[in-house]
Amino acid sequence: MTNEKLIRLFQFYGGEIAKSGVKSRQLNNPDESSKTITLTDQLEHLLYMCQTAIGFVQEGRTEKAFRWLGFIQGVLWKRGTFTLTELKNHSRPDETLNKG
Repeated sequence: MTNEKLIRLFQFYGGEIAKSGVKSRQLNNPDESSKTITLTDQLEHLLYMCQTAIGFVQEGRTEKAFRWLGFIQGVLWKRGTFTLTELKNHSRPDETLNKG
């Protein structure tokens, strides 16, 4: 995957998350149990991750960006935002990003 494609993925996922009306925010206590983190907290943190990861790509820290991409995609799958097939296809070099 090219750096350009990686950045487009983070922008796409960030845009999909932003449609819920949340603001980007890093969790105050990332070690907090997932049982006490609200849906809004999750979405705010995912949006923060999407925005921050673009900087990782631009800085040449692509390994970290790919780890964050995997986490973001895992949460989006678990939440039912995208299917596994959709997520896999998003990462294809020639795939147009869209929901569904």
